[in-house]
Amino acid sequence: MTHARSGEVEGTPPTEDSHKIVGAVLIEAIQKRSVELSMSLAETASILQVSYTYFSALASGRRPISQIKRPVFERIAEFLRVPFVQVLIWAEVVSVEDFVYKETLEQDLDVSYAKMLHDSHWGGIVPDRETWAGTPLRSKLAIVLMYEKIADKRLLEKVKVGKILDRVPG
Repeated sequence: MTHARSGEVEGTPPTEDSHKIVGAVLIEAIQKRSVELSMSLAETASILQVSYTYFSALASGRRPISQIKRPVFERIAEFLRVPFVQVLIWAEVVSVEDFVYKETLEQDLDVSYAKMLHDSHWGGIVPDRETWAGTPLRSKLAIVLMYEKIADKRLLEKVKVGKILDRVPG
């Protein structure tokens, strides 16, 4: 079996836009897992309870991944052995920005930048103000989230999964 590149299906010729397919990371993860399990993509489609034609249309971008229904995403998560939300991120249905409060995000990132700038360990590696100002929002968010993790600090208002789980009847 030949391994198809991201956004391609076996037997489907690559297109110039293959790398631009929304959700290509998810398709690539499914294809990689199929190879690991020595399964054809038709067998994989069967396990996911979708037709091979439908899967092929998703992989080629002829059908938008955003139209996949929740139960299929759940089966994909199970197949890939990853959290459900990871599948949604790879499908580009949700993004990292969806986990933070957006109204003040730009302000919060700038406050976080100032804190990183004055941190004795990070101050020397933080970009200068002009570079920071020109940095894409998503990149700023990634930098601040890494800083939070490494410095063990909380700077941004994020989703509180614990509070949601506390309300789920057991």
